[in-house]
Amino acid sequence: MKKLPCQSFLIDYQKIPKFNEGSYSVEDRDYRKGLDNLGHAMFRTVNKRKSIQEQTKVLENRIKMLKGSEKKEHSKMERIGEQMNKFAKIRQARFDEQILHQKSKITIEREIKKKKTQINKFKKRINDSIKEKKDEIFHQNRMRKEKISFELDQAKNYENDRKSILCKLKPKEANSEYESRVLREKQRIKINKEKFRRMEAIEQQILERYSSHYYIQTKCDPNKTTKYVCCVHQEDNRR
Repeated sequence: MKKLPCQSFLIDYQKIPKFNEGSYSVEDRDYRKGLDNLGHAMFRTVNKRKSIQEQTKVLENRIKMLKGSEKKEHSKMERIGEQMNKFAKIRQARFDEQILHQKSKITIEREIKKKKTQINKFKKRINDSIKEKKDEIFHQNRMRKEKISFELDQAKNYENDRKSILCKLKPKEANSEYESRVLREKQRIKINKEKFRRMEAIEQQILERYSSHYYIQTKCDPNKTTKYVCCVHQEDNRR
């Protein structure tokens, strides 16, 4: 290592014997004092330089330590950055999953709303058809009731007519339809007999009135229910 000029001067200055005021002249003494002052100043400068170098070494060591710690911190920051990136990716994936879930949820809600609308329309259509069917059944039941009531009225009227006829005939026992028919036939036969009796009376009156000029000719229909009377002239068969 190369020596500095001040360091060589200090070595030379240390070789000079110590100052003795009695052995030097005034000029030498002043010169020596100047050298002493210069030497002391150089010593202070060298000591200060040494202290500065030591401080510089300490600072360099501290800088090295700081660089090492900086590397450690840098590696630590890198690890933290990697973890943050990892967490960011996980968070982004979760966020994307939430967005997809939200989209799927919105889609499902739309589908549910659409299905509900279709179900409500179907229910309305079913209710309308049920209402129409009920109205039709109600109308049919009303018509059927009217028909039944009409038939009942007819039956009541028929029963009333039957009862009135039976009351007129005053039968002993006429509870059945057969008996009522038999009674009606007997009544008809009775009426026809009364007609025949009246016709015979009329025929007798005619015979008594026109016996000198006419003769009476009677005819009956095939069923023998009606009798016809004809007056025939004795000379020219005029009727």
